[in-house]
Amino acid sequence: MLDATRNGASAIRIAIAELTGLLGAVVRTTLEGERDMVVVADVASADELAVVLRHPVDVVVTSSVRGNLPMPFRALLFGETHVPVAVISTDGTRIDVYGRSIAYGGGLESLTGLIREAVEVARPRIGGA
Repeated sequence: MLDATRNGASAIRIAIAELTGLLGAVVRTTLEGERDMVVVADVASADELAVVLRHPVDVVVTSSVRGNLPMPFRALLFGETHVPVAVISTDGTRIDVYGRSIAYGGGLESLTGLIREAVEVARPRIGGA
């Protein structure tokens, strides 16, 4: 697991869940191209996510036919450790990020920006305001 980027800043740790096929391949390629992001887990089902979340994860990326937050992922928002969830519509035209608030984005081109925003809000601030 990678903990830092080349410039020493903390990397955004991403878990991918239930993201298969062409959409999954495009998302993985997009995330691999980002210097400040690292995929720490890639699981086939939400049930497998519990094991992954024993280690630090900043955001979970998944997909949904309806474009809303699937039931198994809702617990991530209200657990002991809050983990934002990025939900990509299966056609790749819409991304919703559920966290302390909900952010709606366009297509896959907005994925990395939405992830960065969600993590910035969710990560605890160190050293003051």
